[in-house]
Amino acid sequence: MDKECEIGHLLPPTLKRVRSHYPRELHSGASSDTDSSSTNANETRVLVMRAKLAERAYRYDEMKTIVDKIAIEKKGQLTNEERRLLLAAWRHVTTRLRKSLQVVEASQNDAPVKGNEVLSDILSSYATKLEEKLQALCQNCIKILREHRYPYVAICDDQKGEESNSTVESRALYLKLLGDYNRYQAAFQDGEIFHKSTMAAKSSYEAALEASKKLKVTNVVRLEVALNFSVFFYNILNSPDKASEVAKEAYDMAATTMKSDEGLRNDSSGSNVKRIMQMLRENLRTWTDSAADGVRSMRRTGRGRSGEHRK
Repeated sequence: MDKECEIGHLLPPTLKRVRSHYPRELHSGASSDTDSSSTNANETRVLVMRAKLAERAYRYDEMKTIVDKIAIEKKGQLTNEERRLLLAAWRHVTTRLRKSLQVVEASQNDAPVKGNEVLSDILSSYATKLEEKLQALCQNCIKILREHRYPYVAICDDQKGEESNSTVESRALYLKLLGDYNRYQAAFQDGEIFHKSTMAAKSSYEAALEASKKLKVTNVVRLEVALNFSVFFYNILNSPDKASEVAKEAYDMAATTMKSDEGLRNDSSGSNVKRIMQMLRENLRTWTDSAADGVRSMRRTGRGRSGEHRK
C-alpha cells in the first residue's frame, strides 16, 4: 500500500468566496451577547470531553457525531485539540470503510468466487453498499470543510499584514482534506462522476500545495500535502512520473534542512517529519522499482497501493 497523508485561480470554484462576508457575520452574532458566548464555550468544552471519552472507548462513530457538531457550530478557528479530535474521528471512520471495501474487492477477484454466481452477487451487492456509505461520509466531510471550517482560514480580499502560521497551516490542511475526500470517492467511481471527483481533488491539492509554500519545508502539514498529492497522481491519474516528481521535491528539500538542523532532528516534531519523509522515500522506492521492472499493473481506481497519511 502506498503511503499517504490521512484538500482565485488556485481554489476550487466553491471555495472562491470572501471570508469577511461569511465568518464575520457569524462572529457578529456571537459577540453581541457575552452570556451566550460563554454558554457556547462551556458547551464546546463538554463536547470536547465527550469526544475524548468516545476516542478512548473506540466509539469512533459517536466521536465523529460529536466533533462534527463542534466543527459546524463553533465560530472561529478550532483549537489544536479540537482539530486533532476532528481529524482523528474522521480518519478512523473513513479508514475502516476503505479497508472494508478493499477486503470485499479482493474477495471478488478470488478464483472460487468467480465460479460462484450467488457468492459473486452477494459480494457485488455488499461492495455497492460500502461504496454508498463511503461516498456519503466523504460528502459529509467535504460539506463541513467547505461551509464551516475553510471560510475561517480563506484569504480575505481586504486582508492586511502577515498571517499567523496557524492560519496558513489550517488553510493548507483543510485544502488537503478536500483533496483527500474527493480522492477517496474517485477511487471507486467511473465515468463523469469519476471525472468530477478527480478534478475537485486535483484542484484542492494544487491549492493546498500553493498554500503550504508559506510553511517551512519541514512543516508536517506541508509534507503531508506533498505525500498525498503524489499518491493522487500515482493511484488516481496513473501518472507515476508526476507522482515521483512531487514526492522527490518535498523529500529532498526536507532532507537538506534536516541535515543542517540538529534541533529539529531531536525534538518531537522532528520525529513526525522523519515519519512522513520515510513514507515519501518508501513510495519513491516502490515507484522507481516498478518503473525499472516495467511493471504497470496499476488499475485506474488504484485502491490501497501507495502509502498515505490518513488525516
